[in-house]
Parts: sequence; C-alpha cells; structure tokens
Amino acid sequence: MNIPEGVKYIINALSERGHEAFIVGGCVRDIILGNTPKDWDITTSATPYEVKDIFGKVIETGIQHGTVTVLINGEAYEVTTYRIDGAYVDFRRPSNVLFTKNLEEDLMRRDFTMNAIAYRPETGFVDPYKGIDDIKQKIIRAVGDPDRRFNEDALRMLRAIRFSCRLGFGIEEKTLRSIEENARLIENISVERIRDEVIKAFSSEYIENIFYFEENRLIKYALPQSGDYFYKKLRPVSADLKRLSKIKESSLSQLFTLLFQYMAEEDFCGNLTYLKLDNKTFKEATILRKHLFTPLPQNRYEVKKLINSIGYPCLLKLMELKKIKGEDIFYIESTSKVIIDNKEPVSLKDLKINGNDMQKLLNIKGKAVGALLLMLLDDVMKSPELNEKDILISLGEKYKNSMEL
Repeated sequence: MNIPEGVKYIINALSERGHEAFIVGGCVRDIILGNTPKDWDITTSATPYEVKDIFGKVIETGIQHGTVTVLINGEAYEVTTYRIDGAYVDFRRPSNVLFTKNLEEDLMRRDFTMNAIAYRPETGFVDPYKGIDDIKQKIIRAVGDPDRRFNEDALRMLRAIRFSCRLGFGIEEKTLRSIEENARLIENISVERIRDEVIKAFSSEYIENIFYFEENRLIKYALPQSGDYFYKKLRPVSADLKRLSKIKESSLSQLFTLLFQYMAEEDFCGNLTYLKLDNKTFKEATILRKHLFTPLPQNRYEVKKLINSIGYPCLLKLMELKKIKGEDIFYIESTSKVIIDNKEPVSLKDLKINGNDMQKLLNIKGKAVGALLLMLLDDVMKSPELNEKDILISLGEKYKNSMEL
C-alpha cells in the first residue's frame, strides 16, 4: 500500500508516544478501490493538545472538534482525535464532541460503511461495519441506522447520490428508503453546500446513477426552484451531461446551461440565482442558454456579429454545447477560427479609429460618437478592407451628414 512518507511519519511519531493512529475515511476507501487518494486523513487516540505537543507548531484547523493540521515537508495532513458526536441541532454539525480512546466509537459516527474503515501498516484494517465487503459489492450503505445518520447531517443524502454517480455504486435499499423518507431535511442545508454536491453529482463519470433522483423527492427539496422539472427532463439532461463530461476543461456555465436547458428563461435565471453562482458563471450561462436553441449563423458576417455579441471564448463553449446537441458546427467552427487567426475586426477595439478621433476629426460628441463607431464597425465586418483610418474618416463624414448632427 503506497502511503506517503509524511503520513507514515505522523503515525509512527504518535505510536512511539503511546497513542493509536490510523489513516481513515475516503483515503482508505480509495486505496481499496485502487485509486490514488487526494487527501490523507489521520485519526488518533491522542488529544489535539497531545498532537500539538508531539509535532510542535500545528494549524488549529478545528481544534474544538479535535482536528489539527500537521505540516510535513510542506504537505498538510489533518489529524483528528477519536470522538463521539454530541446532539446535532442544525441537521449538519454536532453541538459538541466528546473525545474517546475507542476507535470503533469514532467509526460509528461516520456516514457510510465504505468511509468507516481505518488502516495502519502494523495492524492492517479495522472494519467493524463491513465496509470492505460493501466496497467489493459496490454498495453505499449508511453506518447503523440511516434515519439517524441523515438526521444528524442531512447533506449525507446528497452525498450518497453523489458517491453513487462518482463511483458507480448502488445505494442499499434501506439507505435509499431513508433518503426518500427524510428528503425534506435537505431544506436545512445551506445553498452553497447543496450547490457543491449537485455540481459533483452531475459532472461524475457514472452520471446514469443520477436516476436515483427519480425515485425520491430529494432533488425537489434541494432545488425548490425546479419544481417537477427533473422528474420530466432528468433523462435527456443526464444524457447531455454525460457527453459534456468527455470534454476536457468543460465549464460550470456549460454544466448549468445543460442542467436547466429546458426551463423557461425566468426559471432558468431563478435557479442560477438561487444557487448563488458567481457573476461570471451566471452571465455566461444565460448567454449560452439564450443561443443554445437558436440556429447557428451560416455566413461570415453573421459569424462576426455573434463573436462581437458574446465573445470568442464563449462562442467556443457554445459550439461544444451545440455539438453535444447533435448540431453540425463545421461551418461556424472553421469560419470563426479563420476570422480570429486572421485578426479580422469583430469589435470596436479592432477599428483603426477611435472615439477621440471621431471627436477631433469630425467634430462630434456624446452618444453620436458611439453610434457612428458602431456603423463603421458594421461596414468593416462586412468588408475588412475598409478598416483603414482614411477610409473610416471618409465614411464617418458621410454618416455624420446623414445623421443630421
């Protein structure tokens, strides 16, 4: 088992001082699955203050809940004391924790059996809830009573479906039934947490498992602005998102465009607002949605107008979505690339004349300056050879007279 030297050092240092220490949770699950863990979590019988005493300076990440971060050669590792959670008062976090010396008591509080496994090289696996068997059988099962687990932390219901989509695992029947019965509890979770789980679920490799949302009301409560949308459109949406997942470096704006694509514009924007997307993603998604079901331009001038309207980076994303929807993008893809490669004018900044020139040479000001520049840009997009200062001044004179300034 390929465990980083920093992790081994922490476990050995704690053991030498008479404490138990194990890697635990997602990193153990990933190792069993043959994947390389992104994070390494360590659980120990030592209190946070004993950990501080052993390693000196640590980051007090969540010391009130038993967690400190130990830095080894610039790498950060979270070390958490075995604990028993107190009463949950907000369906998300315990009001207090009690430290314990019993590893199995710590594992008992965790969400799913596949995440309730501990390991250290000297003694091997500690697996009181048969998580290894569930991993081998590709089953997501709550630790103990699923109703209790989901009442402790309602976000776990979304995590179950997200793990199913990410790993390709099925959800055990009792656990799935509990999600249906407790679905409304998700209303107590912050929108930001829900948004993050939704993004991970709908961008996962095994997105076909998103059909678990068809079997319960969880998505309706998680995204209340969506109404019955997902019961009607989940299958075509997931098929499109499956294709999107094959595109390297796809964006959140593309994901949300496809996710809510069949909604009316008002509902589309309402869901983006509800999920508190950043302004850039919000703006780009609304642009992509506006053009998703609009026919692509079939002449050079209209292609330039579209680039001018939404920008070339956004056009590239739109073309990817159009391809996913089965449209032929050959003409606009090849034409737009030539336009950009040849630096043909598509915006006001590309003109060889500017507002100051207009004011000085043509003696105009105010809104007329912008209006005149737009007229010149339109001419230049039709005929790039007109983009010379003398020619633009001459055209400007003509338009100035016709505008009766």
